[in-house]
Amino acid sequence: MFQIPECLDEKFKRAVERVKDCNFFRVITHYDADGVSSGSLIFNALRREGKEIHISFLKDISEENMKNMLKGSFDCILTLDLGSSMVSLLENYKNVIIIDHHPPERDSEKILHINPHFCNLSGSTDACGSTLAYIFSVYLNNENWKDYHAFFSGTIGDRQHINGYTGLNKLVVNFLEEKGLKKIEDISLEGPTVKDMLVLATDPFIPGYTGNEENVLSILNNLGIRSDENPKDLSEEEKTVLYSWIALQLIKRGIESDIIQALVIDKHFIENYGMFDFTLSNYVDATSRMNKQGLALLFLSGSLEKRDEIIDAWAQFKNILIKELYNGLENKIDMNNIQYFYVGEESIAGAASGILMNYALDRNKPVIAMHDSNGELHISARGTKALVSKGVDLGAALNLRGEGNGGSGGGHDIAAGATIPKENVKNFLNCLDDAIGKQIKKA
Repeated sequence: MFQIPECLDEKFKRAVERVKDCNFFRVITHYDADGVSSGSLIFNALRREGKEIHISFLKDISEENMKNMLKGSFDCILTLDLGSSMVSLLENYKNVIIIDHHPPERDSEKILHINPHFCNLSGSTDACGSTLAYIFSVYLNNENWKDYHAFFSGTIGDRQHINGYTGLNKLVVNFLEEKGLKKIEDISLEGPTVKDMLVLATDPFIPGYTGNEENVLSILNNLGIRSDENPKDLSEEEKTVLYSWIALQLIKRGIESDIIQALVIDKHFIENYGMFDFTLSNYVDATSRMNKQGLALLFLSGSLEKRDEIIDAWAQFKNILIKELYNGLENKIDMNNIQYFYVGEESIAGAASGILMNYALDRNKPVIAMHDSNGELHISARGTKALVSKGVDLGAALNLRGEGNGGSGGGHDIAAGATIPKENVKNFLNCLDDAIGKQIKKA
């Protein structure tokens, strides 16, 4: 069904055999859109096989938290969208399968470790947790291909759709389009109405309009577009008018052309959900970040009656995020090589840093968002492809600086996170600022 690289094909087949030999599964997955989407794919696939499942969502990925999750007796342990950095710990348990796309600590003969890095594929662009979970579910049973909505939810949530699908993602998308799934080019905004789409717009973030209903209603009236219209029902002319207006606002703010062009993306309509894949992904991401992963899992698993709850959670998340964006815009602090700000909600940090990186702050420096939680600082860092091309590797920098300041850190070159004791924040920021400067100079 998929022309999967041999190194992954062999591991997927071994994983299927192991699943058949087990009855009770401990499934631990990440708490965000990719993690929850991965979880739903595996949850449904195992359930159809008649397996017993205990699934949990992990936000703070630490050895202590992982150990607490693994207390009890299980036939098999499955970690999704996490685990590759904890091979040494997980080797102490029996029947472990890691399905992850983050940079791995290493491979292991004791663990069945499925990760695209082992096949020279990028975990940032070629495959995410949901990609691997979807492929695995199809290996388990061909009929599981119909769960493709969760594949899209995860890959878009992990932003692997930007500039077109590549690697394993492209293989899956090509397969689905051959199955008859239709795609269209459309604006990368979501919401039940056009008004909601603009008032709650954060990607793009348009200061003065995002979060301002009065200004949005005024501009829609001037553009001749009904505010209560469903975005999927906009005519091509209305879409062009709306995109042109958005593009103009971003051009005025000096936003690069590649970001503006990326606002028009390929979308696939998910018939049984009555929405585009992009909208579904954003609803799931928001619901997950509101710590309602169970609700998101139910919705992805077919409980369509949860739609209104999902949209409410999305709107709540958007309003919180918008407040934090304006706060970050007003209160960010510059250092030589980084810029940082604090957020009041931990679940907002990653989204806020990424949005402000693209649309509002200095794109020549990585953006760092920090949240103070009971004496610990939870840190999310975001860069750009241009910064990565200059030598910036946020995952490496946060790994070393986090561990060097009594905490932990890691992630991708363009997006990473860390957790450190609050009292070490000044030294951490100075060390990180110095490390980013050295990475750029070395390149």
